[in-house]
Amino acid sequence: MFDQISDNYDFLNRLFSFRFDVYWRRSLVKGAKLQDEDFVLDLATGTGDLAFAIKRHKPDVRVVGTDVAKKMLIIAKEKAKMKSVKIDFCQKKVNFLPFEQQSFDHVFISFGVRNFANIHGELQEVYRVLRPKGRIHIVDFFQQQSSVGKMFINLYVSVLMPSIVALFYKNKSAYNYLPNSIKTFYKSKKFKEIVSNCGFKFVEERKLSFGLCEIVRFEK
Repeated sequence: MFDQISDNYDFLNRLFSFRFDVYWRRSLVKGAKLQDEDFVLDLATGTGDLAFAIKRHKPDVRVVGTDVAKKMLIIAKEKAKMKSVKIDFCQKKVNFLPFEQQSFDHVFISFGVRNFANIHGELQEVYRVLRPKGRIHIVDFFQQQSSVGKMFINLYVSVLMPSIVALFYKNKSAYNYLPNSIKTFYKSKKFKEIVSNCGFKFVEERKLSFGLCEIVRFEK
């Protein structure tokens, strides 16, 4: 699915979010307290936007970005070449990461955890590759708790997003999944329980853009 939408993915992300996605990723990175010698994994990297944000913030950290979508990674590699930025991009599934135990100081996931097929198994794999006291940093859309928030999200993803997608795609099925995943994902409280049950210790949360999306951080 993500291979099908790769060509316009960056453009539509900016359009759908009114460029707030840039601010959300920047906030995720700035609050991570990275050190120059850290080794960082960006899961579900897509076209690499978060990986590039990490390198802009801390140019000396080593960053690896993984994703299952081959065409997304092709774009990420092209962007890295244009920017002259050293990032290792590789096509891997989250539930089977080709890294040794306790390899990374930090794992980042921006708007990708909703796509995990087996969230418990994949979080356990993240736990395996994190070093002791390593942290996982997540930003995503969680189910809105207020009636106003729910109404806004339903209107946006059910009316506005499909109208925009219709301008770019004859086959709109590729983008039907994404708005539905926003409406049906966990509430943040439930999600934090799931992550904690996988062995992580909750560290902090931060709501962004009036609670439209949220940053959550955990420690191993």
